[in-house]
Amino acid sequence: PMLQTILDLFSASLSQTTVMLSALFLLMAFIYYNLVLLTLNITVKTNNQCSMGGWDYLEIFISNFAEVPGLVIAWYLLDRIGRRLTIALMFLSSAVSLTLLLVVWWIGDFLGLVDNLVAILQAVIMF
Repeated sequence: PMLQTILDLFSASLSQTTVMLSALFLLMAFIYYNLVLLTLNITVKTNNQCSMGGWDYLEIFISNFAEVPGLVIAWYLLDRIGRRLTIALMFLSSAVSLTLLLVVWWIGDFLGLVDNLVAILQAVIMF
């Protein structure tokens, strides 16, 4: 029975949806884990060192904990407006946020502001 249920996903009526959702899942997983690695890469790049200190772990924890409000918003939107519109809004907000992140990072790197911003943020966190 279990094998038949799995094979039903690849029937003529469901095969296109199955392949599309599988590709979407893989794409989202790839993007998520690359963002986690990007956070680590930014931390190491801005500190100009390969060893991670206690503050670096705190910064990574804070950036990963920032995921919680997004999950709460997604849960609320799923209940109110449905799955399709919620996914579309989340993809749109992710695209806008990542584009802004890249623009700010490029401008900051171009102007040499990244190291100054990191130093200011670390000073604020220390106090």
